[in-house]
Amino acid sequence: MSDETSTRPMRLPAELGPLAAAWTESLPGSFEMSAERLAGYLTRDPNYDPEGCIGAFTPGGELAGFVIGKRWRVPNHDMANDDAVQWVRDGTGGIGMLCVRPGFQRKGIGKKLVAAIESFFEKSGVLVISIGREPGRHFLPGVPQPLDDCLEFFDKCGYNQGFESAIDIVGDVSGIDTVLEKNRKLRDKMQKNAADGFEVVHYDHDMKEALLGFMRETFPGKWYWRVSSHVNDPCAPLDELQVLVQRKGEERRVLGFALTATQQGMDLGPATILQSRGSPEFGGLGPIGIATGIRGGRGIGAMLLHCALENLHRKGVNEVLIDWTSKGLLDRYYGPAGFKHYMTYVSVKKELG
Repeated sequence: MSDETSTRPMRLPAELGPLAAAWTESLPGSFEMSAERLAGYLTRDPNYDPEGCIGAFTPGGELAGFVIGKRWRVPNHDMANDDAVQWVRDGTGGIGMLCVRPGFQRKGIGKKLVAAIESFFEKSGVLVISIGREPGRHFLPGVPQPLDDCLEFFDKCGYNQGFESAIDIVGDVSGIDTVLEKNRKLRDKMQKNAADGFEVVHYDHDMKEALLGFMRETFPGKWYWRVSSHVNDPCAPLDELQVLVQRKGEERRVLGFALTATQQGMDLGPATILQSRGSPEFGGLGPIGIATGIRGGRGIGAMLLHCALENLHRKGVNEVLIDWTSKGLLDRYYGPAGFKHYMTYVSVKKELG
């Protein structure tokens, strides 16, 4: 049967339901999607352009497949960057998801959707398209291993591997209350750090200027934007942003941060919360980072991680998924905290023009 579909931008939020249903029908069960979970990553992301969410429809109006692309629309100065990295904002876009429903596959619909999103990017001045790692709130850091056949599809569309692979990791935090009893080394380091004035606290608006100043200096770019989005959103749960501070007398100096997410903070949290299927026992963590001068053998990073996971568990979370990290960080940092490899992703790219 020949392909008689036509493409057009999807009408959101009205068509979120069919979009989420097509997503779930097309992907393995671990990637199940709902309209509610999808909404925050589209309509609440300033990098989402309605013209970049394109559906393929049958003559009768049935959705056969879709593609979602984003491009940087947030100004560089809002991400604590300068014009020296202008290409990051204006020259780069990404395809976050492309799905063709099983009954419509192998009819050329996927290639038609790729052509449509490439046309959108070309009109927007995008020079490089990545698969995964799309600007703003990303879905996945690349093509997941369970969908390896997608790499062959994108290869035929002119996309080549151009980024390093990334992994997601998962950890069981149901027993975190007993960790310090069993891990005397971590307990001793945390006690020493506490004696030196280090502590992990919930974010409060009194520290907004200090926190954003720290992020601007230490983690400009997407991490700055993520934290800034959280502190400026009136609906964001304040206790899902953990802040590492060091107290010296009356002074409270910001030296680190950890973004976490439960279902309550799903819209602003890590992309991994999308794989929660709505379970209140599933949470996400990341990004997380500390000042360069305190990294090393003092265990301050491990202290921040432990406190962030402890706070998630207090909110009812037992399983935590961290997205877009590396095997090296898993071995050195997350592994000792009980995290294990969950999924590998490969990102590919295509240069336009």
